[in-house]
Amino acid sequence: MLETCKKEDIKAFLTLKIKKYYTLWKMADSFVKNISALFLQGFEIGFKKTLERGKYMKKENGVTKQVGKKLNFWQKLWKYRVLTLMCVPAMIFFFAFNYMPLPGIYVAFVKYNYRDGIFGSKFVGLQNFEFLWESGKLLSLTKNTILYNLAFILLGNLLAVVVAILLNEMRCKWFKKVSQTMMFLPYFISQVLVGFLVFNLLNYDTGFVNEILTSVLAH
Repeated sequence: MLETCKKEDIKAFLTLKIKKYYTLWKMADSFVKNISALFLQGFEIGFKKTLERGKYMKKENGVTKQVGKKLNFWQKLWKYRVLTLMCVPAMIFFFAFNYMPLPGIYVAFVKYNYRDGIFGSKFVGLQNFEFLWESGKLLSLTKNTILYNLAFILLGNLLAVVVAILLNEMRCKWFKKVSQTMMFLPYFISQVLVGFLVFNLLNYDTGFVNEILTSVLAH
């Protein structure tokens, strides 16, 4: 009888939890859909207004009419120079990290050596691809790459959801806050800065920690 009551209590508890998380998921889904609809609506309105301004459109008695010539590219660029300047950092970022590395694709078609560099090495065409195919490891490498990516995607999302649920169920608020801070802190600190600090602290000759240990052990 006691075991039956326990099983029923556990079943009721799990049912309530599932209903709770399902309700939260539905609320989040509805919120995302509403935000997306508002964003698309605002984008559409802003795009239409931009087109109207670009063509010198004017409304008279509720009717939109074109009262001047259409702006060319450079005129639009000057007219919206503030918005263009706001886009410059993003343009520089994508150019530096997405377009500048593209010439490195050429290394797949050369017999690379360190002395001559990528563009000074001997061009061999598709011989590197022929070697990869004849080695018999192409399918294995492709399979491993796909499986590793799927594993990282699934495990990453699954673990993130599990950790979020566990933190949500914790009653100790200070531990919850500390855990959240420790998990998100690496995203706000530069890895270069961390490496520089660790190097200066643990350097064999001039590191702060090693100097203290040397002075303490010397006495």
